[in-house]
Amino acid sequence: MCPVKSRSDVGETDLSREILRRVREVEIRTLRNVEELLAGTYHSAFRGRGVELHEVREYYDSDDVRDIDWNVTARFGRPFVKTYVEERELTVIIVADVSPSMSFGTGRKTKRQACAEATALLALSAVENDDRAGMVLAGPGGPGYIPPRKRRPHALRLVREVLAGETGGPRSGLKQALEMVLGIEKRRSIVIVLSDFHEDPSEWFIPARLVARRHDLVFGFIYDRREAEPPSTGVLELLDSETGARLVLDPSSAAVAEAWSESFCRHRDSLYETALRIGADVMQLDSSVDLSDAVAAFFRRRSRRRR
Repeated sequence: MCPVKSRSDVGETDLSREILRRVREVEIRTLRNVEELLAGTYHSAFRGRGVELHEVREYYDSDDVRDIDWNVTARFGRPFVKTYVEERELTVIIVADVSPSMSFGTGRKTKRQACAEATALLALSAVENDDRAGMVLAGPGGPGYIPPRKRRPHALRLVREVLAGETGGPRSGLKQALEMVLGIEKRRSIVIVLSDFHEDPSEWFIPARLVARRHDLVFGFIYDRREAEPPSTGVLELLDSETGARLVLDPSSAAVAEAWSESFCRHRDSLYETALRIGADVMQLDSSVDLSDAVAAFFRRRSRRRR
């Protein structure tokens, strides 16, 4: 495990003014949306998904036979059932991808900045509902772990870590981050992976499937609009930030533009297919727009499904 060192341990002076300014901007931009738009839908979307064993009691005619505890029944020679209560406190674990590809952006925000904005919306929604929020950072220097806690300053620390996380050093991917979640979180939690998912799914499929079995898993698919739709003019030289490979393309060519869009659609559809196979949800997040509408719409869809 590679825990993320607390900023309070090293002193606020070690944070650049630019990072602090960005955190403050994210806080101002998201806080009103959290208070006015997300808090209620967050509650109905996630509350009640986890249950705890309360007690074992004798079976009544009105009980569901699927709740019979066969071990206790065999021991006493008469039927007993398990009873459950709703968990009063949820834990939200945000797996934040800060790999080099997340630094790409053609609008007001890079995908990494969009990841920080989504982190603020999710973590602040959690703490406003008296839940705990924690983080696993996936990327260079990781995976890093921030234990879940309550209160707004902690939620803003998660935002700060996304913006200030390392950009160099050994690379750690989603596989390692999800394996860390499996090793740390024993009780059922909400696990939200914020990433562009530019990794081979075969690398992280097995730990993701195991996480989905134990927890409520959500893929937050962050993308830049230009990844889905290329500019109509000009020759582009593309650099793969993960591998360093370069490619020159002319997107004004109809064939190139079509192949570009099809590549994005295949990538997106593959993620949806993977989510369907393992029982995870997908939340699409366009980095070029305010993310609060997309997050709120996702919460509403979950709420309707639960009803």
